[in-house]
Amino acid sequence: MTKKSDAFLLRCTEFSFGHAKPLMPPLDWIVGKNELWAVIGENGSGKTTLMKSILGLMPKLDGLCELNASTRYISQIDQSERDVPQRVSDYVSRGLYDARSMWIPGYAILHRHRVKSSIEELDLSAVMHRQFEALSEGMKQRAKLAQALVSRPKLLFLDEATSAMDPVQTQKYYISLRSYLERESASCIVVSHHFMDISSYLTHALVFCDGNYVIGEIHDVMQNKSACALLKSGRYGHG
Repeated sequence: MTKKSDAFLLRCTEFSFGHAKPLMPPLDWIVGKNELWAVIGENGSGKTTLMKSILGLMPKLDGLCELNASTRYISQIDQSERDVPQRVSDYVSRGLYDARSMWIPGYAILHRHRVKSSIEELDLSAVMHRQFEALSEGMKQRAKLAQALVSRPKLLFLDEATSAMDPVQTQKYYISLRSYLERESASCIVVSHHFMDISSYLTHALVFCDGNYVIGEIHDVMQNKSACALLKSGRYGHG
């Protein structure tokens, strides 16, 4: 799997991650434009650790990780987000601040358009003036994606970001996500225990399997006996 150097958004070379010792063998992995990846593995296999190590949220052990894109990390709703009184529109507009809490430069009218557009794309217009805390958990997760899309990131990391949604809500979420990726030539990496619900939207998969990796386009991964057995068994989930 090779891509031109100017086309990749993420490139891992001999990348080793874990805590005191590596959780898996060194990883070689390239993510290009307009790709939707699932990272799949058994509970506790290191999927979230991989994502956090790539983003610098925890230290890597060895190897090289190159990010060639603006990023956003979307996890489950935490308590600090619940405790702040705010309308849904205000919550979404917080995506206009970068990781250092700095306002993303631009014209205010453009910012208002981005907030409105993201709210509409995630089907939140009817609740945009309601308090964020009053939303259902599934709608909160949709609002969190809308917040991320406001800054127009080129590489999204989703960590169990649809855990509170039923299959119908999940499908709508991924339809909106795929539309964004295609429009912006962006990509997304997903950790989810709802693989069968989202498989039709995926382009690629990285599977932690039998102490190694199965990496590639989704139809090729599904042809791999070990990966396919894991996916059908349902032994994948958090961590």
